Order: sequence, then C-alpha cells, then structure tokens
Amino acid sequence: MPTITFQCAISSTMVSYINLQGKPVPLHQSGTNWTGSLKLSVTDTLDIAYTITGITESPWTLAVTVDCPGGKPASIFSANGNIPSGGSVGDTKTVKVSANPCAPKSEP
Repeated sequence: MPTITFQCAISSTMVSYINLQGKPVPLHQSGTNWTGSLKLSVTDTLDIAYTITGITESPWTLAVTVDCPGGKPASIFSANGNIPSGGSVGDTKTVKVSANPCAPKSEP
C-alpha cells in the first residue's frame, strides 16, 4: 500500500471542510483560499467528502492533487460551481488512484 501526500485547495468565501479516507484535512486560510495536505496509505481508491460554504451564488472550486517531480501536479479530483441557496454545498466521491499518480499516462 503506497503512502501518498494529497494536496487540497479550496476557493470559497467562508470556511470549508474536506475529509480524505474519513480523515479531516487540516486547512489553512489565506483570503478566500484554503489549503492543506494529508499523507495517507491508499490501495486503489480515495474516498473524498467535502462541504463548501459561502455566500449564495458565489463561485467555489476544489482540487485534490499530488505533487510530482518536475513541478506539474497530478490531478486526483476537482469540482466547482456556485454556492446554492442555504450557503453550503457538499458531496462524497470515491475516485481511483494509481500506485504512482505521477507516472505518465499510457495511451490506449
């Protein structure tokens, strides 16, 4: 089971939360950006649960990545939209994660 450090970035006008494999990612705020990382042992899937809060109709983005050699991160998951009436949006997803997310993708 490889250990991978996942980077999380959320853009939202208010505090937001993200859990990976049921563990909270400690997020740090800089303006409307929330960032944090979490090192996990994963097999082939990653469970993601998030809640994004903000002002109704304000835009939000979420990205889960892995830092790779050469500076270009590997995208694991991303989502975006506008905050609905009520001030928050949330979801849970399970995504596939390869043992080496930074390996070049083979063309079929």
